[in-house]
Amino acid sequence: MKTVLKTVLLSGLISLSPLANAALDEKQVRNFYEQLLAQIHNEDSSFFDHFQPNATIHFAVPVSWQMGEPGKVTLEEYKYLIEETWNYTENYNFDVNKLEAVQDGDAFKVSADLLERYTMQGHTFSTTNNMELRVVELDGKPRIATYHSTISDAPAAVADKSAKPAK
Repeated sequence: MKTVLKTVLLSGLISLSPLANAALDEKQVRNFYEQLLAQIHNEDSSFFDHFQPNATIHFAVPVSWQMGEPGKVTLEEYKYLIEETWNYTENYNFDVNKLEAVQDGDAFKVSADLLERYTMQGHTFSTTNNMELRVVELDGKPRIATYHSTISDAPAAVADKSAKPAK
């Protein structure tokens, strides 16, 4: 479950707030995203400070994880899930295979594909995380308004017969 939470952190769509101003540029957004990735990698709870309080967070995980249907969670629920993931996993790392930041009105749409690896209960797992975010400016700072993450078992995890699905 903690793996799912960590993955969920890394994943996501970010949507615009109607109150946002468009003073962000692509370099700021890319730097912001790099900061988010560093905070996730370091299991730094300040990561959650970068979300709008009413951010829309949606994620989907493999059926084999037995976590129920994909869905929407609140920021507090997401924070709980991710922090639980951090407590139960170790050796978490990832590669960013694709990163795009495109201006979309007053916001930026950020999409990324991550290959994630971690250890849980002595087993190593690999997942892919396709994320889409909408980043807006709020009070002069970039903020995540919408976060959407779709996590799948990576081919390496499927091929490793010793790997067991996370529960």
